[in-house]
Amino acid sequence: MKNVPCYILIFLIYAIENMAFWKYSCMAFTVGIISMKVIVTEIKLLCLSIKEMNVILNKTLKDIKTVNGSTVQNNENYADIVLKRYMRFIIQNHQHLYSKIKQVNEGIEGVSFAYNTSVTVFLCLSIYCIAQKENLYFKIPEAMNALFFIYVFHNEAEWIKTESERLASSFYNISWIGKPMWLKKSLIIIMTRCNNPVEIKPFTIMELSLKNFAVVLNAAYSYYNVLNSFNNKKN
Repeated sequence: MKNVPCYILIFLIYAIENMAFWKYSCMAFTVGIISMKVIVTEIKLLCLSIKEMNVILNKTLKDIKTVNGSTVQNNENYADIVLKRYMRFIIQNHQHLYSKIKQVNEGIEGVSFAYNTSVTVFLCLSIYCIAQKENLYFKIPEAMNALFFIYVFHNEAEWIKTESERLASSFYNISWIGKPMWLKKSLIIIMTRCNNPVEIKPFTIMELSLKNFAVVLNAAYSYYNVLNSFNNKKN
């Protein structure tokens, strides 16, 4: 080991640490993207279930129905039973959706916060190197790669927010006029909860969205201006 130059050992240690960091980052990034896609899909399915319930609510039951093996003569009682089943299913899935969003927030908050910060600094340095015409063949692809990854992350979070707004609109559009009082009370509770925006918000500091993506770009350019002005004064 004494014959091995010190800079080689430093390089090896740095390479191992760098590989481990990027491996962990890629895994966390992939898991985060998949989790957000699953949430978007569940919101879409819940919206379809609400539309289906609307069809059932607006349908006039004319025939004699059978429920749990017993004949029900009163169609209104049968409709009420079917309605309760659907509402129970929708409420359970709505609660499960909010708990899953909370789990995703807790799971990716560290990675997303660190990635946002590191990408901002990295873009600042990349812009500076590109402006100085240094290592253009490496810096431009690296900057584009970082921009792509952070855009995908923020775009998926934006989709969650958009679909959650559609979900709230679906609840508002349920045909509740002339329906049982218990349904109206349940809708009031659900719509009150829908007023709270569904966001991917790490540490409740920043919201992952396309708006925040623009903030990252503006911050990177601002840091570049500070670095460039400092360099000009030094020269």
